[in-house]
Amino acid sequence: MTALTSSARPLRLAVVTHGCKANQADEAALIDALASRVGALELTGLDDGDADLVVINTCTVTSAAAADARKAARRARVQHSGARILVTGCYAETDREALSTLPEVDEVVGNHEKASLPDLAAALLLHGAGRRARGERVPAASGAPLEARFREQSPSLRSIADLRALPRGVARPFIKVQDGCDYVCTFCIIPTARGPSRSRPLAEVAAEIRGLSALGAREVVLTGIHLGHWGRDLAPRRRFGAMLEALLERTEGDGTVPAPRLRVSSLEPNEVDDQLIDLVVSHPRVCTHLHVPLQSGDDTILGAMKRVYRASYYRRVVERFRSKTTTGAFGVDVMAGFPGEEARHFENTLNFLESIDVSYLHVFPYSVRAGTVAAGLSNQVPPADKKARVSRLTALSETRREDHANRSIGTTVEVVVEHTKAPRLSQTSLPVEPARCGGYSGNYLEVELSGLHPARSVVSATIIEARRGRTVGAIKEVS
Repeated sequence: MTALTSSARPLRLAVVTHGCKANQADEAALIDALASRVGALELTGLDDGDADLVVINTCTVTSAAAADARKAARRARVQHSGARILVTGCYAETDREALSTLPEVDEVVGNHEKASLPDLAAALLLHGAGRRARGERVPAASGAPLEARFREQSPSLRSIADLRALPRGVARPFIKVQDGCDYVCTFCIIPTARGPSRSRPLAEVAAEIRGLSALGAREVVLTGIHLGHWGRDLAPRRRFGAMLEALLERTEGDGTVPAPRLRVSSLEPNEVDDQLIDLVVSHPRVCTHLHVPLQSGDDTILGAMKRVYRASYYRRVVERFRSKTTTGAFGVDVMAGFPGEEARHFENTLNFLESIDVSYLHVFPYSVRAGTVAAGLSNQVPPADKKARVSRLTALSETRREDHANRSIGTTVEVVVEHTKAPRLSQTSLPVEPARCGGYSGNYLEVELSGLHPARSVVSATIIEARRGRTVGAIKEVS
């Protein structure tokens, strides 16, 4: 046991995670790895005020994300006055010094040393202080080439032996199959924060999916920092579609538990080939859902961003997908206000998005990140213009969500239940509001269902109504 806990109770752990699906996958792996290192854990919330250890898993994709990390550290110290606070993740990698100077923070662990996090956390608890306070050497998070710094860092902290339970409150667990990025987009700090692309072996990923399935998972979301490069650095070298097909074959199951369906989180347009589209559209265990970043629909801006495609190529990707399915989901990332984006460039983006058949947009304003090429450009877009452009793109996204929901009316979908709502009773114990539950379909519809069905159960339902991009399903079968 640690110095901060007694042998009569488990270690109380609070984990705060910001950012992407890869960070959420990291959170689940961190919890499993810590449990293997320090023993029994009791998970608690940031506002519960009784943790022994608080781990803040940070993001740095925007300046607001970095500010959120600092705010979380201050809040953790107020809420958990006796806890040790450890900060990790992308912000811990890119600006260790800024975090180390915060009086609330006891230890900072960059992404390049995450494999040592369970041991560092145990040492922090044992000594009551981090490495700097103990006078120990802290490896630099900069200076060494990225390749050398991340060479020994596995894309996942989790070993199959650590896999003990599904993440609390998560119906569709994430599994990180790849980490790092080799692209040089001028707006992005993530290659510095995550290092070069590194793939997990196919056999290791398949074993983890089988483990998650045995614990009750009915959907697993494949994620990574540059997911489409999974398999590029393995032998034999394979494209993502071939990796996905092989993964499906290795996770069919033995009939004792249902094999989970797989959802692909995000792929670059140049990685969406015909093999992948056929799997997404036709394979019964693959969700009919692609999310493909665009960033801009204007070729001049795409060139300034150092993106590896142009708008016409992206259009062909959408058209190939739509030639196979009209009800599948196709999501888009789009950025507003990249340096040099004039009104005409933005109108080109908006017109382009209006001309292609997509299901929703993930819209965000450009954020200056120190250390990127774009941060040094002089033609920054005024905040008011960025805000107005985000508003127009968001309005288009809402319209497309409604279109996606409406065109699905009359179709039958498989919904993984994620949340339930018990009936609200009157004083006479008669139901005022019926019991409800809901979750997401394979084609990324948010579906509301009648009755209470367990989380992670799969409900076959016919879509009978659409309301502002959400749908209502009539239940046919529950499994």
